[in-house]
Amino acid sequence: MVRPTRAPTLRLSTNSSHFLHPGLVACARARVCIQRTRSGESGRARCECVPLVLKPPARLFARSPAHALQDTTRKYAQEALLPRVTSANRHERFDREIMNELGELGLLGPTIQGYGCSGVSYVAYGMIAREIERVDSGYRSAMSVQSSLVMHPIY
Repeated sequence: MVRPTRAPTLRLSTNSSHFLHPGLVACARARVCIQRTRSGESGRARCECVPLVLKPPARLFARSPAHALQDTTRKYAQEALLPRVTSANRHERFDREIMNELGELGLLGPTIQGYGCSGVSYVAYGMIAREIERVDSGYRSAMSVQSSLVMHPIY
């Protein structure tokens, strides 16, 4: 009798009981245990640990305008924001000009239509926030407060 083959089940190698479907994305640099049974085998499945190769979840989908905005934000954050944030942190001050630049670039209130705002989706807003967060969480928090708590109620 031939048994039908099935997709391997992935289990995190930290001896947890959490099982993942093979198509799901898990934590970075995790190792997984793949349980395999060969057809015709009886008894316990053989376990082998293999490194889990991950891709950022947003990159699993087709490129969109949100990705172009994310690339632009990443370039600004790494080239213009990072050196100034480092200097501001060393001198223990908040650089107000950075917030003005974020506004000029359309990164404040990006989900609002009109009024000089970008009018992008919430996914794009999350991608923008992620790139700013990679440089400094304080400026990402200030951007989020300005965008969500200040601009949305006025809009």
